[in-house]
Amino acid sequence: GALLPDVGLFGRCGGEPLPPGSKSLAFRRTYQSQETNLRDADVAKLRDRIIRRVERDTGGKLRG
Repeated sequence: GALLPDVGLFGRCGGEPLPPGSKSLAFRRTYQSQETNLRDADVAKLRDRIIRRVERDTGGKLRG
C-alpha cells in the first residue's frame, strides 16, 4: 500500500518452544508517506491493522 511500500521476511523458525506444526516468521516493514511525516500514532494504527488482518486471514498470532 501507499503507506507500506516495502515488506520482507527476514526470519523463520520452528520447533521448541513453539507448538507442534507452528512456525515463527519475522518481517521487516517500511512505513512511508509521500504527503506527510508519519507520527508514532500513525504507525501504531497501521501496525494494529496489519496484526488484525494477519490474525483474521491466517490465524497467525503476534508473539510478545
